[in-house]
Amino acid sequence: MRDLRLLNFRGRLNRQRRYCTHGCTDASQTAGNSVSDEPDRMTLERARCRDRAAQAALLRLLQDRLWRICRALLADKALAEDAVQETALRLLVGLPGFDGRSRTTTWATGIALNVCRELARRESRARQPPPPHAFSASDRPADPAELTRMHAALAALPPRQREAVVLRYLEGLDVNETAELMGCAPGTVKATVHAGLAKLRAMLVEEPG
Repeated sequence: MRDLRLLNFRGRLNRQRRYCTHGCTDASQTAGNSVSDEPDRMTLERARCRDRAAQAALLRLLQDRLWRICRALLADKALAEDAVQETALRLLVGLPGFDGRSRTTTWATGIALNVCRELARRESRARQPPPPHAFSASDRPADPAELTRMHAALAALPPRQREAVVLRYLEGLDVNETAELMGCAPGTVKATVHAGLAKLRAMLVEEPG
């Protein structure tokens, strides 16, 4: 029974992807997020050659992904916006050196992850407690109470567990991609995700009386 409830919880967590868009509350807009955000080769090559139109097109493709990641990892909305901007700048600066061995989206996700880590450390040193997440609803109204509990629970996880859960279940990366971004072995990712999900379940799933 507990395994079945954990599986149901994973489904709830996956559904958060539809809520985590940057200011997108219209169902037709959100539906567009299902389209691949991986740029075509020509756009990528032009962007690497500092073509401004191609760079703008690339950032438009990646903006929703970057916002989802930063908003999930950083509880403060303004800090997440700063992280998106910093990620975009680092992405453009690093484009000429991007060798294409990984997907562009995986590379961009890695940059966002590092930026969020840096900003989170800065906030921790400043001793500023983070407020709850406030993701926007998308294709159907979400239960505000459930979303508040979910986002607060994510914020309460240890940083590595939060990163693993966000990358695997919010961004849908596979174990190997997650391991590459987190700088650890695939087995470590599995164990970290398992521990994170168990803690989330303890916080969110009401046990029968």
